[in-house]
Amino acid sequence: MFSVLYTVVLKPLPYPDGDRIVRIVSANPESGVARSILTGAEAIQRLPTVNAFAATAYYITSQALTVIVDDVPRQINVVIVSADYFRVFGVAAARGRVITETDTADARPVVVLNDKAWRDLGADADIVGKQLRHLDGSVEVVGVMPEYFGSSDTPLAYQFVQPSRIEAYYGSRRAVNAIARISRDVEFDAAAAELNLRMTAGDQVQGATSDAWRFWMVPLVDEVVGNVRPTLLALTVIAVVILVVATATVTTLMSIRIGRREADIAIERAVGSTPLSVFLAAATEMLILVIVAVAAGWMASFLSIRMVVVWLAGDVLPRSQEVDVFSAPVVTVGLAASMIVLMLALLPMRRILILEPATWLSRYSILQWSSHWFRFLPIISVALTTASLATAVALSVSAVRINSVDVGFVSENIGAVSLVRRQPSDELDTFLRSSMERISALPGVIGTSAVLAGTPASPNFLWSSVKTQEDGQPMQTTVQYVAAGYHDFLGIKLLGGRDIDDTDVAGKQLVAVINETLSRMLFHGLDPIGRRVTQSGTDYEIVGIAADRKNAGLRAPPEPEMTMSIHQWLGPSATVMIKYRQLHPTA
Repeated sequence: MFSVLYTVVLKPLPYPDGDRIVRIVSANPESGVARSILTGAEAIQRLPTVNAFAATAYYITSQALTVIVDDVPRQINVVIVSADYFRVFGVAAARGRVITETDTADARPVVVLNDKAWRDLGADADIVGKQLRHLDGSVEVVGVMPEYFGSSDTPLAYQFVQPSRIEAYYGSRRAVNAIARISRDVEFDAAAAELNLRMTAGDQVQGATSDAWRFWMVPLVDEVVGNVRPTLLALTVIAVVILVVATATVTTLMSIRIGRREADIAIERAVGSTPLSVFLAAATEMLILVIVAVAAGWMASFLSIRMVVVWLAGDVLPRSQEVDVFSAPVVTVGLAASMIVLMLALLPMRRILILEPATWLSRYSILQWSSHWFRFLPIISVALTTASLATAVALSVSAVRINSVDVGFVSENIGAVSLVRRQPSDELDTFLRSSMERISALPGVIGTSAVLAGTPASPNFLWSSVKTQEDGQPMQTTVQYVAAGYHDFLGIKLLGGRDIDDTDVAGKQLVAVINETLSRMLFHGLDPIGRRVTQSGTDYEIVGIAADRKNAGLRAPPEPEMTMSIHQWLGPSATVMIKYRQLHPTA
């Protein structure tokens, strides 16, 4: 447990002063937004003015890029980064170089790959300087990052710079992620105070939709660890309790063992054995047992990590692939725990060094032998064991209750595949529909739907300003473009109106389905069906209202959501969701 806790929670990030790297997030309580990111204007104009930061940068999660390697198409994720992005992390390229100010100023078509992307593309040792051909042209590979960069410690998997596109994010759309490095001589609280002051002071910058927005910092290590920290701490405490139980039990057993050997020890003392020799003999026996037990325990830990932690929890536990039971901190703690067990187990033999032979022949009872606090060890063992069992039962019940929570949509037996296509806009919807039809014909597939490229079940987590035509008060909401029958596909209950359907295509009235939280925020209990809202300057007619779902976590309140027809958006990429009974091996 300590090896898992250390690697996931306590192990420093592999960057210089990694604890000083933070993400910048925002919130607007007045609009019901618990957490969001920044607008382009806030990231570019305001963030660099914070003196507490040694470096600031931004990045935008964009669409996938289909590159052609040896006439075979391969898809990698695209992220637009600013010139100081790598400076914030304090790392250099393993091959070539990173993005520079010249690249961003001239909007050069260049790319920096992480180690995984480099290996996926063939692991060419001479890739720096070569052109990667893609559907819209080509880009030059100028660098490859070290192996540790772009793993779970970094919020990006691949880096592809296309800085000219950042201009499209000026406005109210919150789609820009920002990171910063706090200066070494600045305290965290002082940096947080200056950040909020600089971002909210004076006139609102272009793209700030309300003066109610607040800004704060989240350490990158917290972003990596996520919500698993409390669980791992609780499990580690349980492991420590089990260790204490084992120690108390071993101590009790050793006390009983020595009590039963009173006569043998007395005879050894009577024939001339010194107290020290008797003690060393018993200690040697215990030491051998401890060495064997530690070796067996370490092997069991290694197998447990490989077979349980990595295999079962690898998808949800950050940095699980890096867990190692032989790292220096883990070995130190393991040896310390073993020594504690050994020392406490030898405590019952302390009288060997001080009692005379006649004392041993006086046939002390076990209770007398285990004088003082030793007589309470069985009680302590039983109490701690009971506490461990009660905690295990509570955790099991909690796990069952968590699995029974209704998250508002169905996720079982649903897969996803991303599609990227460059062609005239009037052909994009035809391509998407034909692709869904072909996928539906695969063995085992019982249904399909589609969303804008991103998280299939959840919205694309792009915050956008939405307002009614009546009062014009903007509300921040997550937006997503979906295919016909999306809500029915995921089992999301419609509380009124209809779902997005096949008639909602380009050239017709733009439509949207909102969830009950957004309906309550915008219309205050009035029926929203048939009313109109404005999103990013475009009018949409509300045709349906969907039940809330838990996209922000089981404990977080539902967020306002708005879904529009992907058939009216006609974007170049989409994620097709596949519902299946059992996928055929050739699917």
